[in-house]
Amino acid sequence: MRGAALLLAIAAACTRPRSTSGTHTTPGTGPANRAAADAPTSPPPRVLRGGTFGLIAEGFPAIARAGDRYVVAYRQSDGERGMPNLTIVVRAVGAVRDRVDAELARHEVLSVAEADTMLDDADGKNPALDARVTRANRWLAELHAEHTLVRPLVLIPTPTRLLVDQTTATGDGITVTWAASRLRITDGARVLVERVTPATWLHAPARVGPTTCETPGYLGGAAIDRANRLAILTISYVSQADFCIEPSDQHHAISW
Repeated sequence: MRGAALLLAIAAACTRPRSTSGTHTTPGTGPANRAAADAPTSPPPRVLRGGTFGLIAEGFPAIARAGDRYVVAYRQSDGERGMPNLTIVVRAVGAVRDRVDAELARHEVLSVAEADTMLDDADGKNPALDARVTRANRWLAELHAEHTLVRPLVLIPTPTRLLVDQTTATGDGITVTWAASRLRITDGARVLVERVTPATWLHAPARVGPTTCETPGYLGGAAIDRANRLAILTISYVSQADFCIEPSDQHHAISW
């Protein structure tokens, strides 16, 4: 069973990223020269070596100051093997309620398929992976320079004995609750969002041999951008059996 979902890092995406290792798409098509008044004043998100997953994603999720896109750090579920992997995904904030946010760009730092060929040597060194991290941070810096990525308010999930029962996250007067496919976001006494979430946020039971694998979802994390009236939610999943692979996290933008 996994720990809490990684909002400061992660984190997907509604579909699994597919790309050639170490490659990326262009962050965007905005103006080449930005006015000094629009220049970022805070550092961009970044990738570091280390941590439980071998790669630390710091400063995620991030939201463009214009509120038209957001950036998440996505890790593909790898079951009990749990090999390190990380892809940075940029998604558009959907103009239509409950539609899948279109993917705008991605940068794959390390894929699950190649993870076991990119391990540290006997001295703990890994120049190939270090180079991947450097390229990822350069890409993030370019994205930040073009879109001015803002760090939203990251809410703290209310701990529960079982992850599957984790339904609430709070911070600075805001409460996000997701339970039984119903989402509610409040800011003090004011209700910002109250709606039923799409069936695609959940995974149907799947047969693995003679066993039915159930992977119920829970609220892995939430981040709020009050200025843009936007929430970024992480929906995580837990397996009811040791040999059933948990689905990768989903990230969703909710506006009001």
